[in-house]
Amino acid sequence: MPRRKHEHRVIALLQTVIGPDALTSEVAVPRAAHAIDCVIRVEAPADLWGPLAPLVAHRTVVVEHESRGPSRMRIQVATAKVTWVAWDEHVRQVGRGRRPPLLLVLAADCPAWVCRGELGFVPAGSPGMYWLRWKLDPEVVLVHLRGLPDAPGMSLLKLMPTPRDDAEAEAGIRRLKDDLAMLQST
Repeated sequence: MPRRKHEHRVIALLQTVIGPDALTSEVAVPRAAHAIDCVIRVEAPADLWGPLAPLVAHRTVVVEHESRGPSRMRIQVATAKVTWVAWDEHVRQVGRGRRPPLLLVLAADCPAWVCRGELGFVPAGSPGMYWLRWKLDPEVVLVHLRGLPDAPGMSLLKLMPTPRDDAEAEAGIRRLKDDLAMLQST
């Protein structure tokens, strides 16, 4: 079984919905032993983003996926990665009208310290979403995938965590099939 099975699942779902050429996975971070899970350059966002659509529009999205709740150190490493992407885009002067990169941490669980607002995390518009308030250009949003509500446009995001059992897998597929917001566009 692959060591990073949960990550491969998320990448496969994203490639299926937005196309295999629309994202680059396992992006190397120069002079570091860490890779970025996925970098997506988004123009007009597809419905798969649900309530995240306004956040991801016209920007580069750095996706880090966590099969559990991320530790403080994992958040720090992820912010270093998005900072590197921001630097790289600044040097290359990527397109007018583009917004600063967004770090999107997709986590199956949410650590209690995020919910308590430690490190500057605050609720971000929808249950299960937390914004890191810091004064740097790259924005940081943590999405607690299992904490998202059962609402239109959320079904693909809710399908991303590895199911705990067959019943959870079946419920996720059923939710995706019944999500009119997803079916109309994808």
